[in-house]
Amino acid sequence: MNNLAIVFGMLSCLSWQGTSAGACGNWPTPGFDGPAMRRFVGAYSNPNYGFAVRIPDGLSGHDDPAPNPHHGFGIALSWEPRSYIAFDGSYNAIGWSAAEMETWHLRVLSDESERVLLVQRETAKLGPLDARRIIVRRTCKGHVGTFVADQTLALSADRGIVYSATLVTVERRFERDRVVLGEMLKTWKLSPIR
Repeated sequence: MNNLAIVFGMLSCLSWQGTSAGACGNWPTPGFDGPAMRRFVGAYSNPNYGFAVRIPDGLSGHDDPAPNPHHGFGIALSWEPRSYIAFDGSYNAIGWSAAEMETWHLRVLSDESERVLLVQRETAKLGPLDARRIIVRRTCKGHVGTFVADQTLALSADRGIVYSATLVTVERRFERDRVVLGEMLKTWKLSPIR
């Protein structure tokens, strides 16, 4: 694996599930929420990367089973059309700045898009951490319609960890799905690393 692939693996909240942050209507794959997967409901805490978030009632998060590394979890909000939320923590082994992470994320989304329609950048918070929110509207090769990737990235320099919260959905679901993401973001906090 080349260095760029390794870096993207650290930055993408969906990389631990085997896809990039920009999946177009085909992520997660069937079986993502199967019985072999780790399952989370209610209060979630990640002892490996030190973050916690509340999963809303009626939803469940999933992650690959052990011995795969546990970086976070994903939630399938809808299977048709696909809509997915994921929370992740990964070490910033390359030592990139927040600006470099944002540039890389946008490059990957652009490379896998048929056309980038709109990029919105905002300052944000992820718990106590300063963050960058990037919302990308785009079309994808082989797919009809507009897809939206909404990612909040935060870097904890003292921990050396990149935290991310991502929503990947279609335009017609975006306003509804971003409400769920927003509710979860309000509960996100740093927690002890064990």
